Amino acid sequence: MRILHLDDDPLQLDIARIWLEGAGHVVTSCESGAAAMQAFEEGVFDVVVLDSMLPDIPGEEVLRWMRRTGNRVPTLFATASDTEEDLARIRALGADGLLVKPLRRETFLARVESVSRL
Repeated sequence: MRILHLDDDPLQLDIARIWLEGAGHVVTSCESGAAAMQAFEEGVFDVVVLDSMLPDIPGEEVLRWMRRTGNRVPTLFATASDTEEDLARIRALGADGLLVKPLRRETFLARVESVSRL
């Protein structure tokens, strides 16, 4: 599976890449919303994983942009917030799944597999 992963934390990107590639996936990692949007325009992905807090374009804006373009690629949203309001807002934007940070390997891989079947 081809996965686009957006997170401004290089350590999180490295860990997730190791987990995903170990499970046989191909990963494109991006540290900024702008880089993720460019990668999304240039490539084809089976799953997108977005982080919420970014220094340039927040993950929520990237998700809005993706959905406005009509693209329905399955998208997981990773966030440090677990408030009902934040989670409901993210779901309303069109996220197909939510992950609360810190990411846990087995849960992360299972959610990626699960949304890929959408």
